[in-house]
Amino acid sequence: MRASYLVLGLLAFSVPLVSSTSGSTRCKNQSGGNVDWFILYKLPKMQKTKGNAFTPAGGEFVYIDSDSPTSARTWALSSQDLYRPPNPLAYTLAPLYQRDVPQDILYVVYNDQSPDRYNGTRNGHSKGVVMFDEAVGIWLLHSAPRFVENLHGGVYTFPENARENAQIFVCVTFPATQLNAIAKQLRMQYANVYDKGSSMAMRQRHAQMDLLFKDSFIRGRTMRLSIVDVTSLGGKRFLSVAKRANLEVDIYSSILTGQIKDDLVVQSWRNGAGDRLPNDCNSNYTVTDVDSVKLNLDQSRFIAFNTTEDHSKWAIAVDKSTFCLGSMNRMVRVKHHDGSCFIMTIFNIQALFIFQALRNFQESKTNTGVQKLPTSLS
Repeated sequence: MRASYLVLGLLAFSVPLVSSTSGSTRCKNQSGGNVDWFILYKLPKMQKTKGNAFTPAGGEFVYIDSDSPTSARTWALSSQDLYRPPNPLAYTLAPLYQRDVPQDILYVVYNDQSPDRYNGTRNGHSKGVVMFDEAVGIWLLHSAPRFVENLHGGVYTFPENARENAQIFVCVTFPATQLNAIAKQLRMQYANVYDKGSSMAMRQRHAQMDLLFKDSFIRGRTMRLSIVDVTSLGGKRFLSVAKRANLEVDIYSSILTGQIKDDLVVQSWRNGAGDRLPNDCNSNYTVTDVDSVKLNLDQSRFIAFNTTEDHSKWAIAVDKSTFCLGSMNRMVRVKHHDGSCFIMTIFNIQALFIFQALRNFQESKTNTGVQKLPTSLS
């Protein structure tokens, strides 16, 4: 099968914590200002490749957020670096790098590949940070192993082991009224919580979060899947999907296609042990795996790399403006894991994410006897 292309239009540096604008528990942009949401795609460390605009060293990233122009057809290449503040992650997570986290902040940090010297609670295959004050907070979901590290260490760091591969980060600012829904999803996916903190008063106001703090996870044979709507501070609707390990299915082909009602193109890490799941052409909607990624920049520049250099997990709907941040890989053994997906609608998604992701999709459709091409790709 020919390659398909997607166009996506610990060495710790001892540096001081960056400061940001008002509202410490909100997603921050590249200047430290508040945004409702952002997507940050870290580039892999690469060798010089013909055609690429430059040779990434592994700290560069492309970026969009809720304030980006809706007419944008390319990603913005940041001048910042994830290994050196300032950057959106350093701004957003600044309270957690303080040696003394403010007492009015509730936080949960989870990662199935937690940093050294940390012990987790469970083995859910997901990564993220929840951080709230009494009124508002953030849910940061990502794919980077051992992140966040150096918690309460006084300085921001980014794990050196994450340099080699591409990684993705999605941050959303939520009102505190959504905290119970978020906590329930973490309980359903058996999140591997390795650091947490909260006043008892905040825990008592959010019963689901209190259960998570007590290491109480969803049990029972029938409680296997949770799909909930969550609404950001700015009023944007998201859909959170969490599944338990006893629901032994591929989350993309068995759950997401039914929720989105469209074909999906999926990027996931398929370099580990075990067998890969094949492209799914047997259901009402197809699921096609990405072979290569191409990121379109401005002035006709681009960066291209193979999926073997990309540790991120995401899916794009072929005919709809829908983006899914996943936590699970399309591998046979991963069907037996706890995990999640986070679904959002993004302006101009077809121009940003799908522009040449055609060949595998076309072959999948042909194999099922469906000859039409999606209008967004034709």
